[in-house]
Amino acid sequence: MDTRTRDEKREINLANENEEVETIIEEMEEAKGSVYRQAMNEKAIVSFTLGILSIVFIWLFLYASPVMGVVGIFFGVQGRKEGKKTIYGGNGMATAGLVCSIVGLVVSLVKIFVWIFA
Repeated sequence: MDTRTRDEKREINLANENEEVETIIEEMEEAKGSVYRQAMNEKAIVSFTLGILSIVFIWLFLYASPVMGVVGIFFGVQGRKEGKKTIYGGNGMATAGLVCSIVGLVVSLVKIFVWIFA
């Protein structure tokens, strides 16, 4: 026969429930971290970074800018495709990277042609 009082049983039940709640909270935090890691569309980030750099490099390293623009366009297209296939998206950043890469490529090519033929 159980010699524990009713209060002792309640305390044990509360302790067990607290352990279960803490375990659930830990599992949720781990799952949340994995969702955040999966939500990042790496190709979109690369495209956006290269697009911005291709615009900046028009004035710094003129011949590197078209290369970055072409690579940024490639990653922008791939990032948009990947964003449509997954539930995490990333189309906005991929589109921004694509636009920046196109602008950087066009402006740098125009500047190179003007520099060569002027």
